[in-house]
Amino acid sequence: MSAQSETLDSLESNTNRWKVKRISAAYAGENFIRPGMQLSADFIPAWKKKHELVLSPTLTFFVFRPFYTSVMLGGRATYHIHFPSGFTIRPLGLGLNYKYKFLLAPVYEVNNGNVEKSRNDGYGNIHALATTGLAYNFSDRTSLPLSLFADFGFSAEPYFGVYKFHYELFVGISYHLK
Repeated sequence: MSAQSETLDSLESNTNRWKVKRISAAYAGENFIRPGMQLSADFIPAWKKKHELVLSPTLTFFVFRPFYTSVMLGGRATYHIHFPSGFTIRPLGLGLNYKYKFLLAPVYEVNNGNVEKSRNDGYGNIHALATTGLAYNFSDRTSLPLSLFADFGFSAEPYFGVYKFHYELFVGISYHLK
């Protein structure tokens, strides 16, 4: 093999790392009582035979009636270990998001001893996430280019100046792009 073809193969391999490999849709349950939906795209910048690092920009929507709805934009890095059976262990996922809450109830404030209705623009904060999970890849055994996955974890975000932790659950399906 010539040096030029090795360089072209290396360049193609590096370019291929930053192509979207999978797109996913998932139920996103924040603290089990706040249902939502998450959309993501998976890039795989590093992999070896059975291991891969997956970077996923995410868009998530939550509803927590009667208090707020929220939109989260951010990303997650997940480590995957694949087995010949089609199962994948996802032992560690770390995410960081910007979460904006749209308050559903009126907001009041005390101004000079008087209670007044205030403007309700909602508010944003940083949302950190750590997950672990499992997946099953159907594309290895069938012609379906799909995987099912379930991730469970903990997240933290500030409430009145103190970080509060709660559970997160993601159950969804990934479509493998060619």
